Amino acid sequence: MENQEQKSNSDQPVVIGSWVAVTERLPEITDKHKYGGHKVIASWGKENNNMAQMEYCKRTVSGKDVFRFEWNGRIDPFGVKYWMEFPEPPNYL
Repeated sequence: MENQEQKSNSDQPVVIGSWVAVTERLPEITDKHKYGGHKVIASWGKENNNMAQMEYCKRTVSGKDVFRFEWNGRIDPFGVKYWMEFPEPPNYL
C-alpha cells in the first residue's frame, strides 16, 4: 500500500499506509482511549485478505494490566504481526 498524505483537522499532514511491525512498536494508549481501544488496521499474514480493523486495548486481567489487540471484543485470534493507524474520516463541511 502506498503512503498517502492528507490534511487532518489541525492542518498537519497525516501519512496513511505506513505499516509498523509489532516487534518495533505498539500503538500508544492515551486518555483519549481510556474507554475504548486505539483503533488500528492490523495484519497477520502475507495475503491482502489477512487484515482487519482492530483495537489495541488496555485491560485488567487477574489484577494485572494487560495490553492486547482485540477483534470484535475478543482477544486477537490471528496473531497480529503489523499494524497501522486507522485514518480519520474526511472532514465534510
